[in-house]
Amino acid sequence: MRLFSVLLGLAVVVVSLPASAQDPLVESARKEGRFMWYTSMNIPDSQPLLDAFTKKYPFIKAQVWRGSSEKVLNKIQTETRAGKFLFDVVAVNAFEAGFIKANHLAQRYTPPSAKEYLKGFVDPDAYWVDIYDNYYVLGYNTKLVRKAEAPQSWEDLLDAKWKGKFAMDPEDHAWYLALQEAWGKDKAERYGRALAGQGIQWRKGHTLIAQLLTAGEFPLGLVYAHRMEELKQKGAPVDWVTTTDPIPVEVHPILIAAKAENVNTAKLFVEFITSREGQALIKEFGRIPAHPELPLGWSVNPKQLKLHGVGVISPERASQVIRDWRHVFSPMGF
Repeated sequence: MRLFSVLLGLAVVVVSLPASAQDPLVESARKEGRFMWYTSMNIPDSQPLLDAFTKKYPFIKAQVWRGSSEKVLNKIQTETRAGKFLFDVVAVNAFEAGFIKANHLAQRYTPPSAKEYLKGFVDPDAYWVDIYDNYYVLGYNTKLVRKAEAPQSWEDLLDAKWKGKFAMDPEDHAWYLALQEAWGKDKAERYGRALAGQGIQWRKGHTLIAQLLTAGEFPLGLVYAHRMEELKQKGAPVDWVTTTDPIPVEVHPILIAAKAENVNTAKLFVEFITSREGQALIKEFGRIPAHPELPLGWSVNPKQLKLHGVGVISPERASQVIRDWRHVFSPMGF
């Protein structure tokens, strides 16, 4: 009887412990106590995610290094060529993620939440999971362009009245790939050359383009839909066109370093950011979460848009798209 009472008491103690204390992954992360995240996500978005993670797991010290996807990849290449894996987790655009995977710079890991994601948002080879998406859309300043006069298609940008009045990023490769896939390579090239002849205003960074669009530096720009929605809610004089076909959607995968020093903490962070809890935070920051069960709350239903997904592709395919892009746009000012 006494033995039964002792065992019962132990069972009560175990049951009363928080779930995290019984999780082997959490305990392994506790022993590591830190990790490094390389990301192209803006600091105003990435830092609060880390803060929420470390609030949940206060024994972890998290660091973030932020740069464009291209700069993040260059940093990883420089470090790994020197035999150093200084990052534990990396989140970049699809093109760069494809290079990281193909060059064996990431390891396989599938978080529990991955089973809730749609096909195309989880790597079938288990190297990455999508954390948020970027919709490439045509934005406009409502003080400079009335809604009825705004271009309704990509082809409408070729009208002479928009010459010199449209801005885009010099690395919008995913947008161009979507046109190639949706229209065919020849039509996309003809269109690209015609658009380049319109005197494109080249600006680096979609956040910058959105800010300059709001300020009225130019009336039109290739921007992210979530940024336009965020600015609209703050009262900015901007809107975006919902009728372009296609609307390219680029995934933003997260991967764990092949030789992550803090691999258990890295796995725990990937579990957090892909969970409904982490995805709800991403939505709260105004981005488009990859989790399919989180409604966006926009004035337009994404299901009504002509979306075209651009996923992780091989480095060879990515290099070809970049060459195609430069072949079309470089002679015309970029």
